[in-house]
Amino acid sequence: MQETAQEEYCENCGRVMVLKRGRFGQFMACTGYPDCKTTRRLDQGKKVPDIPLDETCPLCKRNMILRHGRFGEFTSCSGYPECKYVKQNFIGVKCPECKEGELVEKRARKGNTFYGCGNYPKCKFTSAAKPVPEKCPDCGHEYLVERMRKDGTVIACPNKECDYERAVEGATAAVSKA
Repeated sequence: MQETAQEEYCENCGRVMVLKRGRFGQFMACTGYPDCKTTRRLDQGKKVPDIPLDETCPLCKRNMILRHGRFGEFTSCSGYPECKYVKQNFIGVKCPECKEGELVEKRARKGNTFYGCGNYPKCKFTSAAKPVPEKCPDCGHEYLVERMRKDGTVIACPNKECDYERAVEGATAAVSKA
């Protein structure tokens, strides 16, 4: 649970309220807990309107809509709940596990991004590092991954036996193992 101080005071006891994140999203809570259990939801009355797009649903041919959910923006069919199509963000890399699906960018509950096979639940491949659609020049692995380091972002081979690594163009420091 994360906390950040805000200039807001509890209506019951007058203590400072802090921003907290729980399983139902962010909320304000009194710092006097457990004596004062005052909380206030942040999303009350602040629903972001859906934005119609110039795309059609491949399943039912209705318009697609840009929606805002708990984990950020997503594009889905305007015919929900009859049509439950949600457009996936493909990144152009074939799944290394099932060799059939393509990898998709997804969001976890805590907001961090991960990459998984588009054939889920048949294939359960996931990666925390962003796959890059390039073969490894050293070992021939079918894709590389983008990793954040203290000295900058690098493109590296996910194969544990391979040491290939190069700095991303425009990154601050160049790291190269050969």
